[in-house]
Amino acid sequence: MLDCCEPLDKVKAQSITFGKFACLAHCSGADVQPFFRANQITVDDLRRHLIRCTSYRNCHLIASYHRKPFKQASISQLGLSNSSKM
Repeated sequence: MLDCCEPLDKVKAQSITFGKFACLAHCSGADVQPFFRANQITVDDLRRHLIRCTSYRNCHLIASYHRKPFKQASISQLGLSNSSKM
């Protein structure tokens, strides 16, 4: 099912966008709720999603962001949270 939204050869050669990732997850049977821009979700919304996803075993929160302002060039974790400060 990996090629339901994009040809597999293209995925292997060029990687995929967050939108294509969401499409692939949906094609694989996941219940996907993508948010594509920071103006579509508030910090409080993100916190609620984070709390919900850390409360269930089959929930995943996946984030994609532009790392250049943070001087990051490779994959990194979104971060850690302290629920007492949320």
